[in-house]
Amino acid sequence: SSHFDPEVVVSNSGSHSVTLIDAITQSVIATISVPSGSTATAVATSPTNDFALVVDTYTGKVSVINLNTNVDQGEISLTSTANVLTGIAFSPSGQYAYVTDPSQHKIFVIQHTVGTSPYYFYDTTYTNASYDFSGVASDLSTTSSGSFYVTDAQASGYLLKFTVAGTLSAPTQVVRFNSPSMTPGAISVAPGSTDAWVAMTGTYKVDHVTLPGGAITTDTVNSSFSAVGPIGLSADGATLLAADTASGSVQELATTTGTATNSTAADSTVWAIAPALASPGSWDAYVAAGSNVDVVNTSTLSLTQSIADANGPIALAVSPDGQYVYVANETTPSISVIQTSLVGTTPNPVVATFSIPQGSEPHAPIPSSIAVNPQGTTLLVGDGGNGAVDVIDMNSADSQYKTVVARIGLFGSGISSSAGPEGITVGPQGTFAYVTEGSSTSATDGVA
Repeated sequence: SSHFDPEVVVSNSGSHSVTLIDAITQSVIATISVPSGSTATAVATSPTNDFALVVDTYTGKVSVINLNTNVDQGEISLTSTANVLTGIAFSPSGQYAYVTDPSQHKIFVIQHTVGTSPYYFYDTTYTNASYDFSGVASDLSTTSSGSFYVTDAQASGYLLKFTVAGTLSAPTQVVRFNSPSMTPGAISVAPGSTDAWVAMTGTYKVDHVTLPGGAITTDTVNSSFSAVGPIGLSADGATLLAADTASGSVQELATTTGTATNSTAADSTVWAIAPALASPGSWDAYVAAGSNVDVVNTSTLSLTQSIADANGPIALAVSPDGQYVYVANETTPSISVIQTSLVGTTPNPVVATFSIPQGSEPHAPIPSSIAVNPQGTTLLVGDGGNGAVDVIDMNSADSQYKTVVARIGLFGSGISSSAGPEGITVGPQGTFAYVTEGSSTSATDGVA
């Protein structure tokens, strides 16, 4: 699943592509081609920005997919050996991604960079001949988690714990799957890193491992399965999804009891299940604070970034798709545009600033409030200098993009500085906007 929107990212190994699906409408948003001849098998989405990394096991490369523009930004070469790459997972901070190679006993480290496409690059390789690194997962419920987990795909192999880093050190052995001897495969980690679930290769069972102690409880997924393949947890950690390697069947298990619940039939054999981000109640809050816009993580209540804005930020609005925050500036009448995917990853995530001109009006505009229509094509800005609402075109296909196309007076069609618009919101259909006034005579106006 992707970080910012309710989207599912699916790798299509047979058609050399990646499909983006709206999880609410269950419709295809886009299909993105990756290089011909590639075999897209594993995929992971960044917990902190709008990128997905797709493993091509055949060519030994990783494709970087931009989920903002729905394009393949480029490929990262990891190995010249075909059919060895297995799994991929991001670190909780999104700074690193880890790709496993069991046959060559390697973990490849990919690092995120800012400003230069494809925005990710190969960093280092960790090699340890004692282990066959296969399944990989991390706890994405908090960006501060400092570890990730890897399975050792050998008979009586280990569950291993690594410390997040660009250059990896030797792992901690959490538990060994030797009672009876089993070969661990896919892995999924619960929010808070309290538990892990590991698919036992060649069986229809998963082992539930309590962390950090390593106590094991074995759960039967579905006795009709040939073997459990990919697994993944729901966002709240309450449900485990496990797929059959020989069919399109996906079984749900209640993680607290280990009992099977619902079963779903997919269209064909399931190659991967991307773990849903385990932070359904967490989001970034943007606060206009003096000469800054502060971004606060509502889960940790910590400051993610303080963005300088010398133009006097006074009001904020978020685009319907969550990709941008629009800031109305009072001191210098203007709009600043913050790209949310860049917050916390670049010193200045403001990607555009455009002015609100006075035009032929008698007074300079004084922005006081801002709203965006449900379609994301129009900004409405309360203008206290002229007692009006300034209408700004945000449709990039229009010739008047990012310009004021109308100024609507709140006293009928006239402009009057005695009207003081303070708050503005747009109705659910985008047909009407409602404006509160803070002048001596309070009123609520409807703007069509």
